[in-house]
Amino acid sequence: MINLNDNWIDCEDRLPERKEYVLVWYEYFRYGDYNCMWRTYGLAYYHSDYQMWFGEDLNGTKVKVLAWQPLPTLPNKYRNEMENEYEQIE
Repeated sequence: MINLNDNWIDCEDRLPERKEYVLVWYEYFRYGDYNCMWRTYGLAYYHSDYQMWFGEDLNGTKVKVLAWQPLPTLPNKYRNEMENEYEQIE
């Protein structure tokens, strides 16, 4: 049986590097027909200077990031393309 929780890091144990985008599992209060705490996932980064999480997906009331995991690396094909583009800009 596959354990799907192997890569999740509890925010109480450790936080990601400053401004590193990661996959997050978070909860927030959802109004309307729900009126309850709702849990879902999204992309975000932690800013240690402000001790806050930021991300387009982190909206709502009483947002709390519970766990996170690093994003996978880009496939070599696309990583090489990106490196070439950055070299041309510099």
